[in-house]
Amino acid sequence: MRKLLGMALLPLILGCGGDSDTTPSIPPGAAALRTYLETGVAIMTPGLNRFDAILPFLVNPASPGASGLQFEPDTTPGAPPYSYTFAIPLDGDGDGTQETTVTGRCELTGDPATAAVGFGGTVDLDGQSVGGLGSFTGSLTFAFTDQGTELFGSGTFHEIVTGITTNIVVGPAAPLLLNVATGTANSVANACAYSLDGAVQVDAAGSSDTLSALCNFLPSQKSVQVTNVTYVDADEKETSIPNSSFVIPCGEGSIQDWVGVFLQDWSCVPALGGGDYGQAELTITVTGPSTLHIVDEDPPGSGEFNSWDATMDAGHPHIVRGSFTSGDPPYAYTEYFTWTLTPSGDGYAQVSVYLYEGGGGGGLCAGNAHRAP
Repeated sequence: MRKLLGMALLPLILGCGGDSDTTPSIPPGAAALRTYLETGVAIMTPGLNRFDAILPFLVNPASPGASGLQFEPDTTPGAPPYSYTFAIPLDGDGDGTQETTVTGRCELTGDPATAAVGFGGTVDLDGQSVGGLGSFTGSLTFAFTDQGTELFGSGTFHEIVTGITTNIVVGPAAPLLLNVATGTANSVANACAYSLDGAVQVDAAGSSDTLSALCNFLPSQKSVQVTNVTYVDADEKETSIPNSSFVIPCGEGSIQDWVGVFLQDWSCVPALGGGDYGQAELTITVTGPSTLHIVDEDPPGSGEFNSWDATMDAGHPHIVRGSFTSGDPPYAYTEYFTWTLTPSGDGYAQVSVYLYEGGGGGGLCAGNAHRAP
């Protein structure tokens, strides 16, 4: 369930462009559309992490982090089992204010509170961008597999100020494979906290011209390879643009930006025993050029502490990952987490997986934190 709706946003977020430092001169109109896509990626991709970190709270409605979220069975006559409608307030730009709401409907293959390998469904959604300056719609089919989350579908984003419409498609014959990046050789972060494997077709249309490209993601490479680029101008002249590559930016700053005390709401699925959620106070210090030390009191004021370390993603000081072990046998588990600091530095979003030691499965978790007053 952690990935359920975040995957539906992915095709709308991951437009692509090229590296202007390595690409020969191209028509001005093509350069303008490419710059538009690059800027959109820089702004919106980190927002996927913040959106994804909301989702487990939907199936744990009693959790503190579920306030304001709506996820209800679809009561429309004839609606199939495990159909739901949703409305999710979203801080799209990470400034601490929920500027927009994502709404929609989904049909799932089972109970989302017990989602595991084999679970899947279709999600239809729409919403407005920050400030109401654009609108997006999308439809996506997904499935949880042993290799990660497979997804295909399409999305359209229309931006009012420029009039540019961007269509993004992942075909069913070649679904995109998504995993939270682990930092290993075959799980490199190429979309902020995520490691993608597959291709996304992107078509951007201005008032009188278009730019089409195929964005290719490899889980072993941080850079996105941009191929099959074609620009058509107002006179319908078609120009082939050389292949290029770029790295999706994921926030600027320093690892020192993490220092402080944070209050976190967390939630996990499967939601065993009627719910798996809580709160924690985390004190973060810097211990090296790329490392953090975390002291976790869960719940706050309990006197129950755990501590562990996290390592910065190479080139992205606002993304860190690590793991910790907790619980008593037979429920001892190790949780592998990725945190993404908001652009304002006032909080962070967490996505993670946990595995029971000695086998027996595991689940998915997420969290949202803000600095303590």
